[in-house]
Amino acid sequence: MRVANIMLSKKGGGIEQSMVDYCLALSLFGHQAIAITPPRAWVNNILPDDTEKYHLKNWGAWDIFAALKLRKILLRTKPDIIITHTNRALTLTLKAIKGKIPIIAVAHNYKIKQFIKADAVFTITQDLAGKVADLGVKSQKIFHIPNMIKASEPTHKEPHNPLVIGALGRFVHKKGFAIYLQALKILKEQGIEFKALLGGAGEESENLQQLAQQLGLQENLEFIGWVEERAEFYNRLDIFCLPSLHEPFGIVLLEAFAHKVAVVSTNSEGPIEIATPNEDALLVEKNDAVALANALKKLLADEILREYLRDNAYKKICANYTHQIVGAKISAALTEIRNT
Repeated sequence: MRVANIMLSKKGGGIEQSMVDYCLALSLFGHQAIAITPPRAWVNNILPDDTEKYHLKNWGAWDIFAALKLRKILLRTKPDIIITHTNRALTLTLKAIKGKIPIIAVAHNYKIKQFIKADAVFTITQDLAGKVADLGVKSQKIFHIPNMIKASEPTHKEPHNPLVIGALGRFVHKKGFAIYLQALKILKEQGIEFKALLGGAGEESENLQQLAQQLGLQENLEFIGWVEERAEFYNRLDIFCLPSLHEPFGIVLLEAFAHKVAVVSTNSEGPIEIATPNEDALLVEKNDAVALANALKKLLADEILREYLRDNAYKKICANYTHQIVGAKISAALTEIRNT
């Protein structure tokens, strides 16, 4: 099956990585992925070699000229089905070709009002599936398709001295990095030895660096910028912290699991569906620096618990989130949608 895979964001992040993973999964199951992305988009450098690649310059969801250009690309490439990532991609695709080729909208977050116009919806969590159903989308048109990740066997590593805690993501309020810094301050005040990393970039960068100085974390915390080499980042860690106030999924959680790093996460929307508390991660309440610090303290003190969590987490990745496993779900859903 020829499958157009459309993502019209230039930045790097979870949605963008997911789009690349879709191309990989489609290829695994014998489909031809047709990637349609903006020029100079972050994903353009990491798309698989066997993906057909087309660029679409656009100025937003209501760019009629972009919709016309997209229509030309789709008529030329003749996909059997179209997968769209984000509202912009969906809206422009609906304008370009609605009614001629089945259109799937992937619900990566809770901005889903337009999704009732799609022919089918893929949701990354069951919670999002419920929200899509609340819009009036029929259950037979909703498919739970989680994000996916490569799960190669990590190399064994000895604990660092002192142990290293890390967090990673876009520097925006909902990611909860201010709470992460406050938790680190609590650990320091208790005389606990640790090193900490914070990777990422974004609008809150200056505020976070100022907060770290105010909290006296200069000797404990390193801001390492945007992280391209994820394996190298996770290999530097003993504990990964996901402090999000709002997290629709959390690809970084899968990454930490896949690299066998023990995890402390908030009980935000995505993590509570991915993680099993005290089996493969420690979960704490959102927006609670004390609870986060206590969970980090527990892992810092207990090597056996860290090993238990990370081994179970890796097994979960292999059983549920590889390209092979999720790709099979995608391929089956595409066949069902096309034959409906």
